[in-house]
Amino acid sequence: MGKSKIITYVIGSIAFIIPIKLYLTPPTDFDGGPMLAYNFLFFYPLLFLSIILSIIVIHRLKGFKNEFIPKLILAISTLPSLILAIMVLINIVRIANEPEIIDVEIPNNKINIVVNDSLELKLIGFTKRSSINNEEVIEIKKINLVPYINGTYSFKDGGEFISKSEYQDLLYEIKNDSLMFYVSGYEYYYYNKTRIPLPFKVERLENDKLERTNFNKFKWDEYSH
Repeated sequence: MGKSKIITYVIGSIAFIIPIKLYLTPPTDFDGGPMLAYNFLFFYPLLFLSIILSIIVIHRLKGFKNEFIPKLILAISTLPSLILAIMVLINIVRIANEPEIIDVEIPNNKINIVVNDSLELKLIGFTKRSSINNEEVIEIKKINLVPYINGTYSFKDGGEFISKSEYQDLLYEIKNDSLMFYVSGYEYYYYNKTRIPLPFKVERLENDKLERTNFNKFKWDEYSH
């Protein structure tokens, strides 16, 4: 067997192994960043390489002339690259023809709360709309809590309330020179762990205790419901 044919077999073997390896070892992290890195730094470069190698193998088949079995084996070695490339193209066409998915955060109501002479808080509401079964629905309601400190709004020292239900209400009242938030169905997260002490508290209450009428309610704009 000549050196040229050996090189062709080596190229064919690599072209055969690469797409099978790609198919059998899918990514394990499906978040946006890792998937982007996997696709453009690993998957597509290797797929492109296997296609180029397959083209080289097909081009070099003419060196085997009447050797049917070797030519058949080498032709088969190019099939995984072809099949995987077709699968990728089908998936690209499928995604391109899917209906547009709505997934945006829409600014909603905004209110200022004066707690005392030195502290003012701003509540900024957002609704996240998504498309489910071709119907536009609210997926989450989010309220940012931003304190007004030393004449400047401090976005790093507040927190946010997040509810996965559009029917939850955020209730609050001024009590003992502090701002009390009463939440049921909302999760609350501080922006950071080193925030300065502020006179507001978040208290989780059962639904039956939320029926008091003297609580203030964060009002959502009508279009958010």
